[in-house]
Amino acid sequence: TIFSLVSFFANVAGSMSTALFSDTVVYGEWKSGKNIRAFIMALAVFSVKIGLLFRSAVLAIGLTGIGFVANTAPVHRVVSGISAIMTLVPAAACVIGVIIFYYGYKIEDKDVLQMQDEISARKAGEPANC
Repeated sequence: TIFSLVSFFANVAGSMSTALFSDTVVYGEWKSGKNIRAFIMALAVFSVKIGLLFRSAVLAIGLTGIGFVANTAPVHRVVSGISAIMTLVPAAACVIGVIIFYYGYKIEDKDVLQMQDEISARKAGEPANC
């Protein structure tokens, strides 16, 4: 049941990423006057690669920290440590991500619509209606 709930919320959050990247493209063009769509969309893959880097570091540091030794029977402390690495570290990363998103992402739907209108007006050579 818990896995189903977490999976549901993770999929909802994942489905919003396309909209977030699109909003960022609009903001970038509005701010700089240049279409930066390719650069912003390339960052979607970059974030996955950064995640893989962090994953490798967390595993190496975590396994070393709990005293894991390959090819030996794990003691209770190692088993509980691996369980903590697999559950607590991703949960903490999600909480940090939520905090960053909540306090850092300030683009609202009405702002995106206004930015799109201003970009269209710039391209048409007309003054924007603000």
